[in-house]
This record gives sequence, structure tokens and C-alpha cells, in this order.
Amino acid sequence: MLDLFDKRFALYEELREVIGRYGGHGPNLKDIGKFAQATSRTRFLFGPEVTSYLNDRVQDLNREFVARNKHPVSIPEKGLQVAVEEYTARLNRLTDFFKEFDVLVAPYMKHTQKRFPIPYLDA
Repeated sequence: MLDLFDKRFALYEELREVIGRYGGHGPNLKDIGKFAQATSRTRFLFGPEVTSYLNDRVQDLNREFVARNKHPVSIPEKGLQVAVEEYTARLNRLTDFFKEFDVLVAPYMKHTQKRFPIPYLDA
């Protein structure tokens, strides 16, 4: 049980570290890759809701990278509001990562939680 906790906590810290480096300066490809690799390992240590949440954050990081590294383009006035709203929502999701991720993984970090339910085995 302690070994499982240690593996979960190491992965938890790895994911938080990558997002912590992001710091609003824009993600780089190396950090996005590390985050995506760590996310792929969560399916073995956490439930599907954690993996799904993290896959969504990988997409946010990818979109943020593209947005910060593409050549500027003019956006028609009617599309500007939508673009600003999407950008703001993405930044809010990345900023809220620490709060949301902690709540999401908290049940798995208790020493009483040995494994997550596996639908085809628990049926």
C-alpha cells in the first residue's frame, strides 16, 4: 500500500512541477511531452476521471503552445470575442490546475484506498 502511495505521489509531483514551470510564459514542447508521458501513466495508478482531466490539460497546453508560437493573424471583429473567450477559458483551466488536480487525486492518496474500481473486474 505504501509503495502504491509513493508511486502516485511521485507522479502527482511530476505533473504539478511541469504546470508550475509553465508560469504564464507559455509551455515548451519538452514540458508538454513530459506532461503527456506522465499523463499516460496515470491510467495505471488513478481512476479514469484523473486521466481524462489530464488529457484535457494536455490539449490546453498544446493549444497554448500553438497560440504563442504561430505567426500573428488578424481576426475578424466578430470572431475576436470568441477567440478571447477561448483563450481566457484555457488560461483559467491551466491556472486552476493546482486546485482542481489536488481535489481530484485526494481520494487516491489516502492509505485506505488500495485500488480504483475496474468496471470489467468489479461487475
